[in-house]
Amino acid sequence: MQPTTTRRVLFAHDGPLEIGPDGVARGVHYTNSLIDRYLALGDSVSFLMRTRMVSAKRAEQYTPLSRPEFQYFGAPDIKGPVKIMVHSQTLKKCIKDHVSEHDVFVVRLPSAIGCRVYHQAIRQGKPVLVEFVACPWDAHWNHSFLGKLSAPYYFLKNRALLRQAAYVQYVTSEFLQRRYPTNGLATACSDVQIQAASLSVIKRRLRRISTLTASSRLILTTVAAVDVKYKDQATVLRALAHLGETGKRLLYRIIGQGNPERLKRLSSDLGLESQVEFVGAVPHSQIMHWLDDSDLYIQPSRQEGLPRALIEAMSRGCLAFGSTAGGIPELLPKDHIFAKGGHMELADLMSKVSPEKLREDARRNFKVSAHYDAGLLTQKRRGFYQLFLSREL
Repeated sequence: MQPTTTRRVLFAHDGPLEIGPDGVARGVHYTNSLIDRYLALGDSVSFLMRTRMVSAKRAEQYTPLSRPEFQYFGAPDIKGPVKIMVHSQTLKKCIKDHVSEHDVFVVRLPSAIGCRVYHQAIRQGKPVLVEFVACPWDAHWNHSFLGKLSAPYYFLKNRALLRQAAYVQYVTSEFLQRRYPTNGLATACSDVQIQAASLSVIKRRLRRISTLTASSRLILTTVAAVDVKYKDQATVLRALAHLGETGKRLLYRIIGQGNPERLKRLSSDLGLESQVEFVGAVPHSQIMHWLDDSDLYIQPSRQEGLPRALIEAMSRGCLAFGSTAGGIPELLPKDHIFAKGGHMELADLMSKVSPEKLREDARRNFKVSAHYDAGLLTQKRRGFYQLFLSREL
């Protein structure tokens, strides 16, 4: 009898994974469903990325990764020039060893660890599938002054890598493909996948809208990390301040992990304390509840791929506005889009919200979100995986 061959899959990204006192890996974007996705490529799945220890209380806010076929490996942190100098050689050995021990590779870019795993896997003659999820130019340009200096380097580096990659899965339909084209085989398949909402969701949404009056307070929501500047909740705060008295009937809920002090100071400086609620991190299982209790969803990011939270809000029938970043314009009508950082433009959009507009967009967004049904995307993704495996193994 021939021995059974086990195919080991390695997923590489920067992370981090949150590790509780019990040693169990947890994540917001890294979930059991992501492990299940990669099990279509092999018999076991390993994650290689940075890890971060968190308290038991904080660990409860994240989803535990519990599949028996899963394990994780912590990678040295090279975020920043000093850490690169200190940990670069350790990371190089770490990656070389783990690439040697695995058979199939999924690298999510842009990421420092993903890029290094890609090149090491190619050196060892092993098959690599690239997931390209965001624009490195936008990420660095909107990060800091040093980020602006490094943006051209990372733009060209990722552009060159994508050109030579044999298999690329883009999360957008057009945006990333235009900026980072490939000569290899490619598919457009969003990393976002949702469970298609039932018609009862849109019926509840329309009932909610029917109860609104001229004096009703509308709830605005953004779901994004609060300590990542390019998520740019600050633009929404400035839009509220620009509206002045007109904005008093608006409550802005900011949901997301991270330290909110920067945004709290800005909120206080703008005199918006009574109009802003900082919810903090919320388990993904509860996000739909918060979206159902929202009237308008705003994605103000300066850098994006295709934002999951925006699609989820659309699936709940929320009216939605978004910036010009990444694939956001692929989801929303032109008259729902504002320039990155354009708080006055956003304020103008917010001032025109009416029950009629809420009803119109509830139906439209619910319909558009159906394109991101998990079943449809899984079928498309697995077709690409099968092509990849049939040619490479």
